Amino acid sequence: MSSVSALDDYLAGLMAAKAAEAVPADAPAPAPAAAPAPAPASAPASEIGDDEFEALLDALHGKGGAPGGAVPADAPAPAAVVPPPAPAPVPRDVPAGLLAGVEAASSPFVLAAEAAHHGGDAERRRRAGDRTTAWLRFALAEQYFAVEVLKVQEVLRVPDILPLRGAAPAMIGMMNLRGQIVPVLDLAMRLGLPRQVPDETSRVVVLEEHGDTLGLLVRSVADVVSISDAAIESLSGPLALEGADVMTGIARRERSVTVLLDARRLLLG
Repeated sequence: MSSVSALDDYLAGLMAAKAAEAVPADAPAPAPAAAPAPAPASAPASEIGDDEFEALLDALHGKGGAPGGAVPADAPAPAAVVPPPAPAPVPRDVPAGLLAGVEAASSPFVLAAEAAHHGGDAERRRRAGDRTTAWLRFALAEQYFAVEVLKVQEVLRVPDILPLRGAAPAMIGMMNLRGQIVPVLDLAMRLGLPRQVPDETSRVVVLEEHGDTLGLLVRSVADVVSISDAAIESLSGPLALEGADVMTGIARRERSVTVLLDARRLLLG
């Protein structure tokens, strides 16, 4: 490069610098070129993004929101959908229509229990102690009965029953239980109730104690309940009920009366 060219370049740069210094300090700076309206600033990395915000709205409302639409600060939250309360469970194997009948005040067992409950020396003579026993509860006619679970070997669907000639009316026959011949008693008839006609809900409750076994035909099996000795009311005094000899007391549960039966007396016949 020639010295003349270098000098020209130097002078040009010097003049440009002087021209810049000559601009007055209070002169307004040239207005920048007009730019289109700025797009919404992107969310900082620490905040939720637009896509995530819209996805959150979708999840809250169950549908897509308006793109880019802001949610008013005072917008009411969507009302929570409260499912209706579930109906009270009905005990297994008990027809729903049976429950209302169990509480019928006209049941002779309920009337007898109330008479014993309010009568003189028989007034609520409860058993002493705090022992709790498990009882298998079942239905006959319109009444609940129960036997101790410890005396129950098993519960079966009604099998083939071979009738017995000359037996007591309540003894309906014999069944084959895995090679063992077991007598079957119509418990309703034993307690002075009408004879039962087995149906899909009927069961045979097999009692066992000291090698003795007996099948009880019942209308349906309800559940297993725990009853404390203090909650058992004795049925003292004479009861004008057939089968009172195998009744040991009553227990009140869920507005119904359950008659407790002595499994050992049933086994002895």
